[in-house]
Amino acid sequence: MKDYLFQIKKEILRAKVSNDEHHNLMQIFSKLGEDEQRSLLELFRESPEWISKISTILKLKKDMLASGKVIDWQKLISEEENSIGNLEKN
Repeated sequence: MKDYLFQIKKEILRAKVSNDEHHNLMQIFSKLGEDEQRSLLELFRESPEWISKISTILKLKKDMLASGKVIDWQKLISEEENSIGNLEKN
């Protein structure tokens, strides 16, 4: 088994996100299967800006869930779907 999680951690460290962001990302990514981790690593190597994008999206979702603002939640999901659609086109 390849250690994709360790390699993902190295990419996150290069992105210079905060310690909290780093911890939150690693906590989530550690729950992914090997195939998902490999795909994520490829994405981060090709487009490192996705590390901060994913971190921002996760933080916004956490904040919105805590606040219960459904309108903001729907807007975020729509923006996330557009971002994923753009990624798939490339």
